[in-house]
Amino acid sequence: MTDTPSAPENRFKDQFAPIFERKPAAGPRGNITIGIPHALYNIAYAPLWYDFLTRLGFSAVLTRPSRSSLSKGREIVNSDFCAPMVAAHGYIRQLLESRADFIFYPAMLNEENPGYEGEILYKKKTSDAYFCYYSQYLPVIVSKLTAVSVEDRLISPLLSFNERTPEETAGDIYMELKAKIPDLTEEETRTAFIDSFSAFRKLQSSWPARADISAADHAAGGAVRVVMLGRPYVAFDKTLNLGIPRKLEETGAEVLWMDELSLNNFNPEYSNKYLERMHWHYGKTIIRAAEYCARQENLFTVYLTCFRCSPDSFLISYVKDIMTHYGKPFLILQLDEHSSDIGYATRIEAGMKSFQNHLRKNRPAAGPQVKTSARNDLLAEGDTVLIPGVDSLIFGFVAQCFRRAGYKAQVLSPDDQSLNTGYQYANGGECMPLVSLMGCVLETVRKNGLEPAKTFFYIPTLCMACNFPQFPILSDLVFDAAGLKGLKIGLINSMSPGEILPQSLSIRIFESYIVGGILYKLFFRIKPYERRAGAADKALRAAESMINDMIISGADIKEGLKDAVTLFEGIDRDESGGRKPRIGVIGDLYVKFNDAVNQKILGLAHELGGEIIVPSLTEYAFHFYDADIRFHKDDSRSFRLLKTIEKRYEKIAEGLIGDLAEPDFEECAKLMDDYNIKHYIAGETSINVGRALYYIKHRTVDAILHINPMFCCPGVVSASIYRKIQEDFGIPIIDIFYDGTGNPNKVLVPHMHYLRSDREHNQKGGTIHGGTDC
Repeated sequence: MTDTPSAPENRFKDQFAPIFERKPAAGPRGNITIGIPHALYNIAYAPLWYDFLTRLGFSAVLTRPSRSSLSKGREIVNSDFCAPMVAAHGYIRQLLESRADFIFYPAMLNEENPGYEGEILYKKKTSDAYFCYYSQYLPVIVSKLTAVSVEDRLISPLLSFNERTPEETAGDIYMELKAKIPDLTEEETRTAFIDSFSAFRKLQSSWPARADISAADHAAGGAVRVVMLGRPYVAFDKTLNLGIPRKLEETGAEVLWMDELSLNNFNPEYSNKYLERMHWHYGKTIIRAAEYCARQENLFTVYLTCFRCSPDSFLISYVKDIMTHYGKPFLILQLDEHSSDIGYATRIEAGMKSFQNHLRKNRPAAGPQVKTSARNDLLAEGDTVLIPGVDSLIFGFVAQCFRRAGYKAQVLSPDDQSLNTGYQYANGGECMPLVSLMGCVLETVRKNGLEPAKTFFYIPTLCMACNFPQFPILSDLVFDAAGLKGLKIGLINSMSPGEILPQSLSIRIFESYIVGGILYKLFFRIKPYERRAGAADKALRAAESMINDMIISGADIKEGLKDAVTLFEGIDRDESGGRKPRIGVIGDLYVKFNDAVNQKILGLAHELGGEIIVPSLTEYAFHFYDADIRFHKDDSRSFRLLKTIEKRYEKIAEGLIGDLAEPDFEECAKLMDDYNIKHYIAGETSINVGRALYYIKHRTVDAILHINPMFCCPGVVSASIYRKIQEDFGIPIIDIFYDGTGNPNKVLVPHMHYLRSDREHNQKGGTIHGGTDC
């Protein structure tokens, strides 16, 4: 790996040199050293934070890229993160071991989102400019490590450049700083930040001019011009990029970084279908830069991505499609710290030859294109609705709701074959449940001879910091590639489906979620104690049939739930030995309930002597309703009404489900705050960590089973935090990640053996093991 900086790196240093040359004013604060980890998005924003802290009189220091950061990071990580996250752990550890008094790393949710004029409420918005999930959560993750203690030295304000003004952001930073440095005033903090922010934005906006001059001078000699796509921590950290920018330059190429392109007045055309619903900040730049390069004669793209980068797993498909559409060669390099330089050198050589060959053909730049848009189809009479088979019970009810509304409906039932079919059109790093669902759609349409134009893929999503919002977008690309062009996809917000679907249908679907969740709780509450094997299964099948009939007839399904409760109450059961080990199942929405994906983990836990406790599907919608109220001051009436409806249904079954009713989000959020998780970031981690702490406080469970698809960002983040929770409260938390291969469920066997033995020992009067209250 060469130590010589690349041209983009030198231009970055030259552009922001005036900031880094600033020295703190003389004063006592100069004795306070604040370290800035040169990691993740902080690489791009380091000039801002360095300038800001220096203006306040502190001695600011930046970490330097080094191979030791990866080894140091590996020693303290609690979960299976990508290399940039491992390096970030290492840089923070370097600062802990250095003379730095404090570490400054803001949790930045998003950037400004120019051009988007829609709502910011989760129940309404269709776009954002999020930073990646790992980056957002790094301060929380490192504050809950088991190997080192960071909390006392970490300064980490929660920031949103998209939703907060500079003045408000300054206030957010001040509230965090004053806890560590009491003599700071709000006025000086505000002045320093606004001045630094203004200077930073000016330098950001003028940076492309420096590169344009350089590129124009060099292009006169006929050199190939290469634009690197990716994230700044890949472009400017030689530990991560393995010196590839310099290797490209050594071939004679003029290398630019995507942020050096002047894209302000560039209007994407073909790629607009990806851009208008892109919710990742760097993803937006990657898409715009990709089409810009595709339409220029002598601009070629090299996409640098790190192994396990979840957002890139989707973006790679989009970039491939853009380049293929314009007939432009491109190169994608997936960086892995364990790969050899020879392998990369060979691919770079081949890529450069393809670029040179393209130039020799002297093809003209692409002309104007038809501007595309993301699919946003409406249901029409005669359509067949394909419904994701998250599970057979609840989504069977959803299918009945569509049939009641006059549509043909079919629940998709993914299996190993559909997963294999999906992977024929995927890169391999996408969310595994989506790959399985896409494969299942392809097989279902082909097998049943469905007409794509009369087939509607029902896949409601939400604009949050997860790849979930990209599910419909990638699905459309895959369906086109598989020859099913025109298959309908509705961009339905899972919090407000009534804006696309008939209102009565939306309400019925919501009721189905509630009733299905309660039936699962009844089933798992009774089954471990039934005297006659299969009695609970029989009751569940009978209840399912009753509810299905009532949905299709338009009857009140509350009455069906009452009858279902009576069925379960009538099961003869034996609880003389006390409750069996209670296993709280937490994790990914899809994996928790889908037997094909989780390899029947719930059945295995039962067979091994456990009592299963599952959440309701309503937790996702309610969490984001709560987030809109908490963060955006939304009217709470809809949220309160829906919670009231759920409570009415739960009351019907309270005699059996007891403490298994859905928890209050306010209490879950407070428990996270009490546990010193300072950043309540809307998404699956807050849902699952809050629920885990709730279970622990109320002694609802004896262990937690945390299950997710492989590479699931919220799952990996939660798993890291759970290591600390397990250590602090003494409750077993079992992580299982699925990729469609092997038998990962076998790790449950020894845990269940211990839990059964511990329970038997306690019942005989032995010492009680387990967690303390939150």
